[in-house]
Amino acid sequence: SFSFSFARISSIIADSALTGARGNSGAILAQFFQGLAEATKGKVRLSTETFAQAATKAAEQARNAISNPQEGTIITVMKDWANHLAENAHHTPDFVELFKKSLSKAKDSLAKTPDKLMILKKEEKFLFDGYKEIQKECGQWMKDLSKCSYYEKKPTDFKDEEKHRKIRTVDVGGTAWGSTVHRILDYLVKEDPDEQLLSLHGERALEKQGISQKRKEELVGIVREFKKSDLYQRLKKAELKYSEVPFTINIEPAHPFYTELAGQDSRSVILSG
Repeated sequence: SFSFSFARISSIIADSALTGARGNSGAILAQFFQGLAEATKGKVRLSTETFAQAATKAAEQARNAISNPQEGTIITVMKDWANHLAENAHHTPDFVELFKKSLSKAKDSLAKTPDKLMILKKEEKFLFDGYKEIQKECGQWMKDLSKCSYYEKKPTDFKDEEKHRKIRTVDVGGTAWGSTVHRILDYLVKEDPDEQLLSLHGERALEKQGISQKRKEELVGIVREFKKSDLYQRLKKAELKYSEVPFTINIEPAHPFYTELAGQDSRSVILSG
């Protein structure tokens, strides 16, 4: 059977982030979630206070994993966010309220990064769209979450559903597909290739990841939609570009694990990284 604990889910996210990492930020993010997993291991329930303590330890672990940590990077935003959680959790028992406040703090921290990182001080324009997109998605998630109710299930509710708790392998592309999408969008932003070169690069990316060329049209569709986005237009104009381009993967609710995490909502999930 599958454990639905917060620690287990954090560990899965950490593994996925590390496998799909294309730069320092991805590896640091993986270390943060691994820290969350270790700090919450064995806990059946989490209050806002215990979560804040775990987030603080996770942020410290992510920082300690770097040989030469620099302020003004993702570790600074993590630290400021975790500190805000720790300062406010004891009088904010509602997770929704706490996350709303802490998201504002993370945004403020991100806005101040040019004052802390020398390379950003030297540039008149800078871009950290990867983290901005994460914050944007978190903001929308908070709006949706504030409208939702929740329910609890006891272990006994599953006594006749053991077979449904086993995860089935679903052919959605997994990490290989995510890497392919990431590589093609990264290439698009850095090189601004013509259609022929972009098509060739897409074929090679699929081949390298062992994915059928039949999915080329699907990849082309993702590129087409990305080129219509405001983010792509901002990336084209930027003087300083970070290589960690956000990408999305659609995951259909193909097994009960999805239902347990997402409730009864049967819409596709979009993961951004």
